[in-house]
Amino acid sequence: MNEPTTITAGDTLSWVESLADYPASSGWALTYALILSGGPVAISSAASGDDHAVIVTAATSAAWPAGTYAWQSYVTKGAERHTVGTGSLVVRPNFATATSHDPRSQAKKILDAIEATILGKASSDQQIMIVGGIHLTKYPVADLLVLRDRYAAIVQQEQRAAKIAQGQASGGKILVRFGRG
Repeated sequence: MNEPTTITAGDTLSWVESLADYPASSGWALTYALILSGGPVAISSAASGDDHAVIVTAATSAAWPAGTYAWQSYVTKGAERHTVGTGSLVVRPNFATATSHDPRSQAKKILDAIEATILGKASSDQQIMIVGGIHLTKYPVADLLVLRDRYAAIVQQEQRAAKIAQGQASGGKILVRFGRG
């Protein structure tokens, strides 16, 4: 599979998929369905011999809000349809057109909202945040404390991973035990 995993909104995307069981030359059409919120986004391909050429214009991707999209790819021929792939695509904001940017991860935003809710200082945006299908303001304090611990661990993992990706020490402890002998 050649699908991109990360893009910036407003960039042109192109890749070619070879599907031996579903060649474009035999009439199979490859389509991608992406979803973040709202309705799905459909991306069609064009036949390129046996392969499927996928092109998303800059104007098309510019309309995609930043976030992590789930996608499915499927082929169709007449009344037949077969799912051939699934995955996710991270769409980063286009700073050339953005009016603002919150660099926090979704886990960090949720953690901040949980902590503000516990303290009784949640903003209106934080009060309407839904975690696990429930508004944060509807959680009992004991459940908020459990959620806070869970999201604090996720944020800590994200921070360690970011440090490692930047070639820095992760801040984790390395324990060594010397044997007897």
